[in-house]
Amino acid sequence: MENAILMRTQDIKTAAPFRDLFIIKSADLNRLISRMEKVGFDSAHPITVWAGHEALVIDGHTRLQAALTLGLQDVPVIEKNFATAEEALDYALAQQLVRRNLTQGEMFKYVHAVDKLKKTGPKKNLANAFAKPGKSSEELGKSLGISGRQIEKIRKIDREGTPDTKNALENNEITIRKAYNQTIHKEEPKQDDDLNLFHDESAGEKEISQEDRIRFTKKRRMKDIPETIENAIEERIKREKKNYPDIRYTEKEISILVAAVTEIAKKQLAQLA
Repeated sequence: MENAILMRTQDIKTAAPFRDLFIIKSADLNRLISRMEKVGFDSAHPITVWAGHEALVIDGHTRLQAALTLGLQDVPVIEKNFATAEEALDYALAQQLVRRNLTQGEMFKYVHAVDKLKKTGPKKNLANAFAKPGKSSEELGKSLGISGRQIEKIRKIDREGTPDTKNALENNEITIRKAYNQTIHKEEPKQDDDLNLFHDESAGEKEISQEDRIRFTKKRRMKDIPETIENAIEERIKREKKNYPDIRYTEKEISILVAAVTEIAKKQLAQLA
């Protein structure tokens, strides 16, 4: 472990995306303040700052806030070198995962931050820090302990979700699943309005034929319907694993379940013919 040094609190900086990734919870902050009042800042857990980047905090925002609240003049820090901002994000994430489980809102903010890095050009003292390409869904999923499919859903929410949906997810007011559902279903009224499939004939002839409109809508629905069904199955499997954690199925039993679900899907989807 690197040797910690004392640094003046007024010289330590915080900035996005690191400052905004993980919420400073009031209960944790108050508990830390109470402990610091009694024993001071625990030097066994120094604040990690990015060396050469104006003492930018990478890990330890709650500890810094507690120290500032108590008016501490100096705190122990470790200066670490990171090749890129993404590498620094990876470090911050790893430290959080050691201490606790992330909320779904924090997962969303982390994926947003990683993806934003690849779109941001070099600037100021972070020159060349954003040059590394973004991670794949599978890579991000492994880092967060979730599936690549979940990462794809998060990315869709980030790209196409409404500000209200994204804010609610960030604040853990809704789950990734609900935010995803809100995102994919919000498209439907807009599509129906834009396509105007059943427009009033008196409104005059449209540039796009009714046949083309139907073809376009069908193409979109061919994508959205499977996504909705997959979402429902995923939720059902989560409930099964939660309610029956000790039950495991053999490959043969899984095959039977797949065949049964496939038959049900065929029967239900046939109603669309």
